[in-house]
Amino acid sequence: MNIKSTITIFTICASAILSPEMNLKADQDHSDIAFVETKTVNGFSIGITDEFGHTNTSPEIKLCFSIWATNEIGAANQIKVTNGVFVVFPTSPENAYQVELFDTNGVAIPKTEVGKTIGTNFFDFNTNTFVLRSTGGYSGSGGWFGVKVKAQREAVTTKARQPQGQMLIIFRPSDLFVIDKPGNYTLRIRFQIIAFTRTGLNRGEYTTDLIRFPPLDYPLTKR
Repeated sequence: MNIKSTITIFTICASAILSPEMNLKADQDHSDIAFVETKTVNGFSIGITDEFGHTNTSPEIKLCFSIWATNEIGAANQIKVTNGVFVVFPTSPENAYQVELFDTNGVAIPKTEVGKTIGTNFFDFNTNTFVLRSTGGYSGSGGWFGVKVKAQREAVTTKARQPQGQMLIIFRPSDLFVIDKPGNYTLRIRFQIIAFTRTGLNRGEYTTDLIRFPPLDYPLTKR
């Protein structure tokens, strides 16, 4: 098994809930997809589901995440986000998220060798260090004190307009943790993004905000 391919976060979840062409248009009805979501922070939230659109997932199934914005982020300037707001997030698991797993007694589950690398450089990502992923490679203003964090840009909108969000693969929990016993587990994961929130209608009228979300608890069940 190619472990690396299971923790790449910029591919769309390919599952039965998506169209055969994996064409995630806003007019498709994916309102039945179940997410566990973070609290809204500065007008943005993140949700986790599995590749089949369910929660309470088996550790053997890939997880996916989506990002949404709220109209409140531009309310003061009467700017709506129905056409999308750009966000940037790291593409390397070492930078993209922090993750832990606990059993029903709150005991931490040991990590695999791959799992031990996750989130080790979480705090290297900020508005000065990211370089954007593109078809020609990586570009951007990154390189602050020699640190370059590869990142990806996505347009996000409200959950009402796009219930499924981007549905991007993050990882399969069993690749990151040594889960030997059947039972219920809590996956605790923390994400971060940089949001480019418009403050006006003219070019260059936006703020650049680093958002580190509070940890999200996602249920897993090993049978």
